[in-house]
Amino acid sequence: MKQILIMFLLIIFSNSIFGQYALSKDAIDYLKNEKKYNRKSPKIIKDILKRNNKSLFIDSDTFKIIPTFRAKENYLMTDLDSFLSSIEIDKNILWNEILIIQEPNKNFKSYEGCSFCESSKCDVYLYDDSPERYQKYNKAVEKFIINGNFDFIFKVEHFSQFWFLLKDNQLSLYSFLNETLYTGKDELQMYIKNYI
Repeated sequence: MKQILIMFLLIIFSNSIFGQYALSKDAIDYLKNEKKYNRKSPKIIKDILKRNNKSLFIDSDTFKIIPTFRAKENYLMTDLDSFLSSIEIDKNILWNEILIIQEPNKNFKSYEGCSFCESSKCDVYLYDDSPERYQKYNKAVEKFIINGNFDFIFKVEHFSQFWFLLKDNQLSLYSFLNETLYTGKDELQMYIKNYI
């Protein structure tokens, strides 16, 4: 009974945040259990480091998952509401991107690197590994996570170069290809059409 009440309140809460957009049950489940999913991050990163013969001191409080979901991609160009409601959790890809963010105190956060998986190949990227990649991510992390207040940031399978950002009933897309934020339905869908 308690679980049913919590889910009911979460649905009301998500509707109040996301307005007309109806998030899928899987997306709501992720938001409800975000801390639980995030607790797996240290082990995932350690396993990736081990497979690639690397080592790194890991603080368990320095992780932020940018969850990767499956979704019906064709809706991106026609119906954003259906796109959001089609989001599905696939635990084989959910942890494809984990940000490493140091928090030495409550008033200071800094981006340190990330783990990134693509085409079954995973690695941990720090400044020394790839300065250009680090700078691109550092810019996005500072803007949208450390200094931003988005309701939900996620990725979709097959669109590894994009972050989808939801705030105040508006879906935006950030492209790492040209480091540009696309907001508004028409602008976002036009960019996706050109990309595809």
